[in-house]
Amino acid sequence: MDIEFEKLWRISGELHLSLAPEEALCKILTALTAGEGLAFNRAFLYENKGGVLSLRMKIGAETEEEAYRVWEEISKRPHGLEDLLKSCEEKTFDLEPSRVVEISMDNVPDGFFDDGPVKIEKPEELPDAFKSVIDYLPAAIVPLRGENHPLGVIIVDNKFNRDPITETDIRTLELYAALASNVIERTILFEKLQKKQDELEKAYSELQEYHNRVLKLEKFSALGEIASTFIHELRTPITIVGGYSELLYRSKDLPPVLLPKVETILRTARRMEAIIKNLSEYIKSPEPDIRKLKVKEFLEYLYSLLDIEIRRKNIELKLHIEDDIEFYGDPSLLEHAFLNILRNSIEALKDGGIIQVECRMENGNVLFLFKDNGPGIPLEMLKNLYIPFHTTKMQGLGLGLAITKKIILLHNGRIEVESEQGKGTTVSVYLPQRGGGKNG
Repeated sequence: MDIEFEKLWRISGELHLSLAPEEALCKILTALTAGEGLAFNRAFLYENKGGVLSLRMKIGAETEEEAYRVWEEISKRPHGLEDLLKSCEEKTFDLEPSRVVEISMDNVPDGFFDDGPVKIEKPEELPDAFKSVIDYLPAAIVPLRGENHPLGVIIVDNKFNRDPITETDIRTLELYAALASNVIERTILFEKLQKKQDELEKAYSELQEYHNRVLKLEKFSALGEIASTFIHELRTPITIVGGYSELLYRSKDLPPVLLPKVETILRTARRMEAIIKNLSEYIKSPEPDIRKLKVKEFLEYLYSLLDIEIRRKNIELKLHIEDDIEFYGDPSLLEHAFLNILRNSIEALKDGGIIQVECRMENGNVLFLFKDNGPGIPLEMLKNLYIPFHTTKMQGLGLGLAITKKIILLHNGRIEVESEQGKGTTVSVYLPQRGGGKNG
């Protein structure tokens, strides 16, 4: 077997093992510069990207001192062809800005990519398009062509040992160009497939997320049907009990001995009415009435609603808003949701606490951040925040955050809670800027 064919055979076996673009290109250039390969001093690969040849990768030193240092380092470790090619699996390449030169395909001579490698020995032989990238002669320019379009060019030279580029080298490069073009085209196809796979995985992930949201809303709907019947059956008798107990409580004819008992009945009836009211709010799935809202106005309005509660506990509420952001949402529903979040913070804080409310744009969403420096939430409680009727408060039904999350879901948003005991809690609400619901 001819020695050049034997080299190409060995190189081909290694190149076809690579699918990752960087690794494949590294192996292509390493085989050109390895002593057991084609043994050129330097190799540069320019890739055709949208009609422009850009330097994608290079192997080879810039100066003689660097070249001899590299050769000395290589001599100290295994440096057979297979060893050098295998090292490409771990290499990374950063091009110096001075070497990132682009060549317009419009400046490349007609028919250039239809011919084989070209040996350039004299400056006058050098095509104008390549004068800015070739700094040593003789050199060889090797066109790389895919099935339907130019892929790029490889430029090789022997700048440091000054060996001539022979006709045998040119014939070998012609065969090598076909091999390299095949490998590059395969990596491009692999890259496209990888990108498609990533897009499909992202789409599948988003589909799963929307599917889970639909399941949650269906669960809300099923619960709503059961609870609606329950509420309807209970509301009338509880209202009657509450009404009559209030009449008795205010009656002058009520014996004093019965007053505490009637007071207990009245208080219990009122609590039952509150439970029914909150449960009714929870199971409702109103269609959001989407309107354009201004963040600054909306948050300042919420601040005014909480002013008395904040003053009573000497709490400082700070607003930080990035510009005057506009978004779309149901003002009534979002008021309910955000007041639930803020009241949780107010209840958790001691006198003199701080609540910070921030708003900014993030990846096309309007991000609301509610931070407090309260005692934080224990880890075991964080897992159950959104479960209806799960609460540790003496007063309350455990529906506040459940209702809040439902409202955020109705706006196609999401809510996240982070908390550290002793440091405080942060609630993040992400809402699409264009809002949710059929009216958005």
